[in-house]
Amino acid sequence: MSRILSLAAALTVLTATGMATGAFAQEAQTAEEGPVRTAPSAAAPVTTAVPDEAAVEAAAAAFETQMDDMAKELEAAKSASGADAAALKTAADAVVAKYQPRADAFAEMVAALIASRPVAPDDQVRARAAVQQVRDMPGMIRDHHLAAPAAPAATPPAP
Repeated sequence: MSRILSLAAALTVLTATGMATGAFAQEAQTAEEGPVRTAPSAAAPVTTAVPDEAAVEAAAAAFETQMDDMAKELEAAKSASGADAAALKTAADAVVAKYQPRADAFAEMVAALIASRPVAPDDQVRARAAVQQVRDMPGMIRDHHLAAPAAPAATPPAP
């Protein structure tokens, strides 16, 4: 699920900036909605140089990998915390804190690219929403993993 969410965020951004076409744009439109808003981390850069499209595409691929890694860490935290909800929340918040600056940096890169291009007013709204979706991705993934039931423990075979 996290792979789909992160891919959808990247494709939404590419669609909003007019860089995606065909199947990519269609995939971006199928992204889940309703993220839990998270504030940008203090570590996020204030300004970012304008990247080229290839740099944004490479950063999108790296971001997808990072979000997959985050999902794996959340699953490990969920398994390690067992039924202790407070421990799970603490562990999940620590994982989000680790990955939020990466989401913020990618969002800043995309925002810089969007700002460097002429964008129609309707597209500006979509572009801002896409950038916010990138910022929200760690919280969305956390919320998805906290809401999902824990994987059942392996049961030893009966003697």
